Amino acid sequence: MAGSRTAEVLGQSRSLYLTPEWKALRRQAMARDGHMCVRCGATERLQVDHIQPRAHHPHLALDLDNTQTLCIHCNSHKGTRTGPIRTTWLNPAYH
Repeated sequence: MAGSRTAEVLGQSRSLYLTPEWKALRRQAMARDGHMCVRCGATERLQVDHIQPRAHHPHLALDLDNTQTLCIHCNSHKGTRTGPIRTTWLNPAYH
């Protein structure tokens, strides 16, 4: 993504989630996490969460290492806390 395009996309809160870049990153994150919540192991109602919030770290918005797959319940529970929730025993990719 070109520099000006990056700034434009990251400057618009909701529009990031409509971009092909986000959709591709979301697919990568879900595949990496085995299509399950990295906290509880749920396989339904999944979301891709930014570990470090975009509001404070916009430069990490499209960084795969700043994402984790969470179910809607675990993502709501996390709220605005930062730091990965990844539970290594759930997914061997984190061993």
